[in-house]
Amino acid sequence: MVNANEWLDKKIPADEREKATTLCIYHQNCSYRSSQDKRYYTYPTNEEQNNSQSAPHYSFYNVILEGKLDLNNFVNLNELRIEGDDQYKDKDRRQKLTSLKIDKCTKLAKITINYTTLGYLSLGSKPNLQSANFTSNKWLNFCDNLLKNQVGKLTSLILAKDDSDLKLEVKRVNKESLEYQLDVTKSNLDRSNQLWLESLVDSQKEILNNSSAYAHKQLERCKTILSEVLTAEEIQDLLRKIIEITELETRLNKASLKD
Repeated sequence: MVNANEWLDKKIPADEREKATTLCIYHQNCSYRSSQDKRYYTYPTNEEQNNSQSAPHYSFYNVILEGKLDLNNFVNLNELRIEGDDQYKDKDRRQKLTSLKIDKCTKLAKITINYTTLGYLSLGSKPNLQSANFTSNKWLNFCDNLLKNQVGKLTSLILAKDDSDLKLEVKRVNKESLEYQLDVTKSNLDRSNQLWLESLVDSQKEILNNSSAYAHKQLERCKTILSEVLTAEEIQDLLRKIIEITELETRLNKASLKD
């Protein structure tokens, strides 16, 4: 295991990085692909490994990185792959990254980040992005979501005004934010926990609409199960967003009836 930025400095000099168009970093001496939920491996020859460590295409094998990785000076990067492995459910096989900076890699068309402990990721503007794959990154949060705090402050200011159009727009923005948040959260869960997350959302909506005893019981069950894979703060943040949207919807409906 090596410090990510120190490893990068040794492998690719700073003045060579703008030439790179492909960067692939693998935990083992092969890369894997999925086909109909089956995993198969591609093993490069020794010659291929040696020839893939120079511009414009870089591929590195048998590497475990830890800490922060800054790729912002790879300004012409087209494809990025960083992959750990949990084939044997061994967390030590994951890439131990805590953050990844790629917001200035505006030419990225393909990105794959699989089996890491990555905590924060800022995508920034990616007008050419064609495919994105984020699998089994348990703690992954998109830094772009930090903007939600600013949206929250603006929401409070706007709601103080008696303007239905503005409130309707706030509702739309909040719903899009919730959907995005759910998509990001789901991308880091297996299918079973994705279903529990959907049940959590449905239960909270049911409580707000009817406040049934069953919905309350189901909500607590969902929270207990999801607490194994999500923090209490993550769960509460999702529930808070649902409550905000529902309350705003109710206020808009009442205002519409008065008109």
